[in-house]
Amino acid sequence: MREVDRLLKATPTWWMPISRVLGYRFEAGRRLVRKKSLMALKDKVRSQTSRSRGDSLGRIIDDLNPILRGWFGYFQHAAPGVFRAIDGFVRRRLRAIRRKQETRPGFGRCKADHQRWPNAFFAEHRLFTLQTAHAQARHSRCGNQRLESRVRENRSHGSEGAGR
Repeated sequence: MREVDRLLKATPTWWMPISRVLGYRFEAGRRLVRKKSLMALKDKVRSQTSRSRGDSLGRIIDDLNPILRGWFGYFQHAAPGVFRAIDGFVRRRLRAIRRKQETRPGFGRCKADHQRWPNAFFAEHRLFTLQTAHAQARHSRCGNQRLESRVRENRSHGSEGAGR
């Protein structure tokens, strides 16, 4: 057995590469969501949005929102591209449920379904969207930083003017 192979087999099983930590994956300076974490979320969404579920759309959305809020609370610092994809996945599942409730075949992927139930329709039903939450969180952080820098500027200008 080669020395390298022996060392690799001796590596503890609990060791994890630093590039994958607590559901995140770091690549080219970006913080991304690991595929395993993304699949776990999708499995939870699938379990709540089966087409044969007999609940109203409002009830299903009420059950989905805590899952989406919790996931966003943990992964809000990830690269924003994943939020749009997850929002689209959730809305597609909800459109499929609407089709089933209207006894129409299909899975809610056609353009007519997007026109019949646009994103605003789900917003009216209080669906939590990750993309909107990310935009609000990003702006609130930027707004606080700007406010703090203005306070610093005012303090420095105010102290200069006091000595005149």
